[in-house]
Amino acid sequence: MRSKLIELRKKKGYTQKEMADNLKIARSTYAGYESGNFYPSLRIASEIKRILKYGKDDLF
Repeated sequence: MRSKLIELRKKKGYTQKEMADNLKIARSTYAGYESGNFYPSLRIASEIKRILKYGKDDLF
């Protein structure tokens, strides 16, 4: 999951800070998603998928 999240974010040209700002969360929280230390709520996961334009359910 985390490698796919990093790959998609970089492919879209976003930094972790930009993703966090779009999600209205701390950059450290978003970094935790990418490192696998935290898992996003369903609302945040849906927003990440929308921002990255990723339609599959297997991102998380």
